[in-house]
Amino acid sequence: MSTVDDTGHGPQHPAEWLVGQIVAEHFQVIQFIGRGGTGAVYKARDLLIDRVVAIKLLHVQCENQDVAIRRFKQEARAASRLSHENICKTLAIGFVEDSRPYLVTEWLDGQSLSQLLGKQTKLPPNMVKTLSVQLCTGLSEAHAEGIIHRDIKPANIFITGSENEYSIKLIDFGAAAFLGSDIADGKLTGTGAIIGTPAYMSPEQCAGKPVDVRSDVYSLGCTIYEMLTGLLPFDGKTVYELMNSHLKSTPNSKGKAQQLCCSKPSLRVGTAGSRKCLQF
Repeated sequence: MSTVDDTGHGPQHPAEWLVGQIVAEHFQVIQFIGRGGTGAVYKARDLLIDRVVAIKLLHVQCENQDVAIRRFKQEARAASRLSHENICKTLAIGFVEDSRPYLVTEWLDGQSLSQLLGKQTKLPPNMVKTLSVQLCTGLSEAHAEGIIHRDIKPANIFITGSENEYSIKLIDFGAAAFLGSDIADGKLTGTGAIIGTPAYMSPEQCAGKPVDVRSDVYSLGCTIYEMLTGLLPFDGKTVYELMNSHLKSTPNSKGKAQQLCCSKPSLRVGTAGSRKCLQF
């Protein structure tokens, strides 16, 4: 594969240009799915075994390139250590010819929880419990491996299957950190960088403090709260107001979702994302 500018900048074509091209010798790109700040995601076919996969490829150019590469490698390292039915499976990692890293995962048919909530606003309690138990089980596996996801939110929860047979997959470990690492301690960030999504970030994330598995538990609580009510637990006109709400407020709701969203990590229910926190 020749060097391709998939950011849409410069003389090359935008990311869609890769459709039909061969990446890393045997992955033929079928469809451009989307892109984030550091990488683009494609649907592709593994020509060696005739299997449809998803492939994430780092942009040619992005801000803080060295940090982006380190984070991408951290994501690959974290994801490759996990093997669980409720976590998207990593199939391959490597580098393309221009030395950019790539990550290949299983292809998932279905929709994100974010997409589902966009259609139904809030979900039936029984469905919330089914999805939450699976999410909690997958998250527990990551925590057992010393991995903090750091960006639990509806957009990173993928739902497959049909009614009464729903199955979830936790996806996108792009913000993941290992317990006690420089990343978890907030040292591998750009100046003023926000790691996570403000609407679901724990108070310790908002304050730029070191995080552990209890940070994911808080984000889990925010997600469950939204599934049950159709609303975010906190709101604000600016990112600053929203993050300040996480630091100083408590959701207006009773039950486990509220307990998971406790501002003090030591008081959260199920500090390792265990099933105990889902006993509604």
